[in-house]
Amino acid sequence: MKNFFILLTLFIPIAQAKGIIGSPEVSINTSGNYLISIQINNLPSLNENDIELNDFKSNDPLSETALEYLLFEDMDAFKRLTLALPVNFQDTYFSFRLRAGESNFQRYFYLFATEYS
Repeated sequence: MKNFFILLTLFIPIAQAKGIIGSPEVSINTSGNYLISIQINNLPSLNENDIELNDFKSNDPLSETALEYLLFEDMDAFKRLTLALPVNFQDTYFSFRLRAGESNFQRYFYLFATEYS
């Protein structure tokens, strides 16, 4: 059993290194916007035009009124996408699908706003 945990410990960094679209970090800025920051790894040539946001489990584009603004940052070692929900966001959850890069790496997000208030 001990050998199993040692082996598992060795494979965890390998599995994490292959992750392209990271888990979201949610915060609230001083203006009251929910900020959803997502780290994108292993796509050095990714630019803002390669990002696509769709409704959850759909190919429909995310509504233009769903976000107050979007910020794409190139941090050299990784890219960071930050989505700002409007100050008047009243729903209990926010969901969307993020596609990134020419290979269309994708990840679905379903976030409960009440967890961060």
